[in-house]
Amino acid sequence: MINPNDINQTELAQDKEALRASAQRVYAAQAGFEREKSWAEHQALLDAFVAKYGSLRVRPTS
Repeated sequence: MINPNDINQTELAQDKEALRASAQRVYAAQAGFEREKSWAEHQALLDAFVAKYGSLRVRPTS
């Protein structure tokens, strides 16, 4: 597990925004192939985020 205080906060904010945008694309996608493709791309982003930060819940400790 990485130390939350060592995370670049700007990069984290950009990664979180990319996840939000990806989720919105899944929600907006038409049923069928478009939705499946959007979902697969979103899952890949989620997997990359978890691999990078160790969790979907990333916050600096106080």
